[in-house]
Amino acid sequence: MPVERRGRRRRRRWVAHLPERIDRVFLKEGKDIFSSSQRVENLLSHQVLMPAQPTSSSSSSSREISSRHENYLGPISATPQLMCERIVDAIFPSSSSKTHHQRTDDDKSRRRKEVVVFDIGCNDARVLIASCQKNERVRGIGIEIDPVAAANARDNVRKCKLEDRIEIREQDAMTVTEDDLRSAEYVFLYLLPKGNEKIAKLLREKMSDRCKIVCYMFKLPENEDDKFWSKRLTKEVAFENSRKRERKGVDSSRYNRIYVYGSTREMERREKIGKAVRAALAIALGVACFKLK
Repeated sequence: MPVERRGRRRRRRWVAHLPERIDRVFLKEGKDIFSSSQRVENLLSHQVLMPAQPTSSSSSSSREISSRHENYLGPISATPQLMCERIVDAIFPSSSSKTHHQRTDDDKSRRRKEVVVFDIGCNDARVLIASCQKNERVRGIGIEIDPVAAANARDNVRKCKLEDRIEIREQDAMTVTEDDLRSAEYVFLYLLPKGNEKIAKLLREKMSDRCKIVCYMFKLPENEDDKFWSKRLTKEVAFENSRKRERKGVDSSRYNRIYVYGSTREMERREKIGKAVRAALAIALGVACFKLK
């Protein structure tokens, strides 16, 4: 049997037994001790979804050290390339799908000459590269705590000849300053839930009122007191797969999602529009009741 066909059969068998593999790793004494989001988090952080790729001893040791860091917030794997394209489409939607206010915001940002996109936990910088390739006004800043991933990101930026538009910083995300976030118009996050929990507090304190946030796979955690993030969730899109396949694979839409959170300005504008609509409806209802009398 050809090697390629054997490889395909092996992969199909591996995917078919994936639920059993998950249960063997994450079930204890017949009782489910993890929620679905915690289970996916552990799958990503321990790389049990896919077989481990061979790496050099130096890179694997430095990555292991980084992953044990207190503020290592993201999964080891990079964002799938197909999802990068979808994420960039969420950040910069096509003109035909934009609302009037989105086009107005675009006109304002065009007058600002550049749009700053922050990627916290940028890995190999593929989201920033895709953003710069789609929009010539984008300036990207990538934050990456892993030295190996940061070096790979710089190499990728150099290969794409985008050194003048993308800056990669080998930095702890929790040390990002207010001045940095004040300049950001978009912040992209592909982090584990514990990472989102930490970075959400930082964003609330330091982001500007025009900053929008795009998350992949995990939502920002909810604050029960004021529901700060749920009020700002303007878009949630689920996708069946994260990679291009010739045949339909396993449906991963349960966790393969993109979440878009609106800026403070956008939320204030929506609230004003809502108040105006409610006032208009109240007036119309009053007039209708008066006529009936």
